[in-house]
Amino acid sequence: MMYQLMYDEVNEKLIQINPSGESTIITEDFPSKPEVSPDKKKAIYISPLEWERSGSLYMYDMESGYIQEVISPDKDGNIPKYAVWLNEKTIA
Repeated sequence: MMYQLMYDEVNEKLIQINPSGESTIITEDFPSKPEVSPDKKKAIYISPLEWERSGSLYMYDMESGYIQEVISPDKDGNIPKYAVWLNEKTIA
């Protein structure tokens, strides 16, 4: 069984649903809608996704529920604002 992500656009939060059906809020800090990889094994999202705040790009492993920060704001304040999967291994 795989983990699932539920995007709550109204309340601006991202919820993890584990294989036994239990839900946990991952972030309620204005995240982007998750983009699922073509093989459905990973998802990416940005949190927070606001112009006036620094956000990071996160990768969520749908098999393990593990979350990894992939890109954080750099020293010059450049931050990710959009990401898309090109294939199951490449993000642009």
